[in-house]
Amino acid sequence: METAKHCEALEEPLYVNTLSNGIKCYIIPRNNYVEKHVAICVNYGSIDTKYMKGAKLIETPTGTAHFLEHKLFEQRDGLVITDEFAKLGGSVNAFTNFTNTAYHFTTMERFDKNLALLLKFVTEPYFTEENVRKERGIIAQEINMYRDDPFWRMYFNLLRALYRTCPIREDIAGTVESIERITSDMLYACYESFYLPRNMALICVGEIDRETVYAAASHFPHARQDITSCRRPLSASGAVSQDEEPEGVALAYYEERMPLARPMFSIGFKGRTRPEDAADTIIAARVLMDIIAGESSEFFNRIYSAGHLDSPFGLEYLCGPSRENSPLNYSAAIFSGSAEDPRHVLQLLTDEVLRLGRQGIDRQRFEQIKRKHYGRFLRGFNTIGNIGAGMVDLFSKELDYFELAKSYEKLTLDSVTESMSALMNPLRLACSVVLPV
Repeated sequence: METAKHCEALEEPLYVNTLSNGIKCYIIPRNNYVEKHVAICVNYGSIDTKYMKGAKLIETPTGTAHFLEHKLFEQRDGLVITDEFAKLGGSVNAFTNFTNTAYHFTTMERFDKNLALLLKFVTEPYFTEENVRKERGIIAQEINMYRDDPFWRMYFNLLRALYRTCPIREDIAGTVESIERITSDMLYACYESFYLPRNMALICVGEIDRETVYAAASHFPHARQDITSCRRPLSASGAVSQDEEPEGVALAYYEERMPLARPMFSIGFKGRTRPEDAADTIIAARVLMDIIAGESSEFFNRIYSAGHLDSPFGLEYLCGPSRENSPLNYSAAIFSGSAEDPRHVLQLLTDEVLRLGRQGIDRQRFEQIKRKHYGRFLRGFNTIGNIGAGMVDLFSKELDYFELAKSYEKLTLDSVTESMSALMNPLRLACSVVLPV
């Protein structure tokens, strides 16, 4: 049954419809826009390295979800999918992140045919030992390319410092060694387990006829067998396993050297999300980080003027799927940048967090940053691709844009102060640094 969500600040509603085959359709009309954006999102990402088949726990190598994404573009009939979309005036791509795999296209014409082609190639896997062996070499090159990227190394070194057991600490593409263990049978098993309509969403943005979308998506095949996909492994007895991520960090400081001009750093505070208020937690954390170290903050301007920092901080609030009692309910507030002395910046940021914890957040500053973020959020609705990408990211968190809008509207200074206490704990702090050779 179709339901419509409304938000006073947004012009068009969000239509949500779970079809009889289980796939969930999200449609955000953007009338008078020529461009249309569509994504099929699978609730399956790099952190999903374990799942259950009956009572049996299946473990897969890191990088399997990303490998599967690559291989779905290979067709039995030899068609080159990117060329087929181009013939229809569409541009197609895909990505795998920690929690999702998404296949998406943009087009200004022949929407129906582009949509049919997207649904077709995502539902027709073709894996052989020969094409899997060929793909290993391609993905190994990709892995090695990222290993040569100082920012990528710094980022994943930070995640490994923050987390001891959570699979977020592993590279999305896996390692050259792990992908050697991926087989065609393994890919088919993962496809059958996770690429189920009930574990997927079809997200459409633009001037789109909803009935056309529902009719096309209704032909999406039902699950071919009763395999339970899960984010948290269960024991054979059905009891929940207790492989919880420890509260503390794995390593407080990690440093390595690479060819680069200036030292780079990434500082992370480790937290956890709570399923019951995930949208509120995300919004409060983003506003909080900007209050602490955004470009308009007193702290940033003071240390930048003193020459301690080369440029504004990169600010990211990273959080995982909001599942009750899940060990994968990770979150982290990450501050990145470059500086002559990263250890000194680490100490300055820690001191600022402790100072704000003692003295509290200025109300005027809070209101200013809240308005800034809410305004930027609303302006994002002027870009079709931004809406689609944002909805894909929110799918694994069981959220949508309209829930975020409500969280902005009800955000208070007290909730941001509470986020400060819960998230910005120097005892759960790690720092990753890359220094010039």
